[in-house]
Amino acid sequence: MRTLVATFAALVVVSCGEDRGAASVSGAHAPVSKPAADQVVGRMSFDYAERHVKYLPQEPDPADSAEDAVSCRRAGGDWNYEYQLGMLLFRKPESGAVRTGKRCWSNRPPTKLADAGKSCSGQEDCIGNCVSETRADGSRTPPQCQAFVEDSLCDRPLYYEGKYHWLTCPIP
Repeated sequence: MRTLVATFAALVVVSCGEDRGAASVSGAHAPVSKPAADQVVGRMSFDYAERHVKYLPQEPDPADSAEDAVSCRRAGGDWNYEYQLGMLLFRKPESGAVRTGKRCWSNRPPTKLADAGKSCSGQEDCIGNCVSETRADGSRTPPQCQAFVEDSLCDRPLYYEGKYHWLTCPIP
């Protein structure tokens, strides 16, 4: 076991050293290409991101507590089936999801924030949170203020102090 640990430590030390076989440009580092105008250069942070989050107050939705079709209609919701796939609940059938019963689905529109979609460079620039989205090619969009009070922050990082901060989201 000690030999394995020592070998691993030696490999780490060697791999962290300078690459002597790499080409150099007059003794300096190789040129770095500039990012595109719409690209944001940032680093990932692994610190406790929850300390940067702004939690916005949300009005309770009466449809969430409705337990039958009549109370659901009174609350402005739709009484219909739910489909479960692991821990996720869906309003409509999804591939692999199982129909588990009926529930009240809210029809209340989300609450839009006044600065939704505005460019930001940190939390202080937004009413809500400064967030970034992942594009289809894996790159990030420039940070923007979150659009709705109800937006989940579990699928995108906060942008704060030049770093992306991922939240630790609970699994229900």
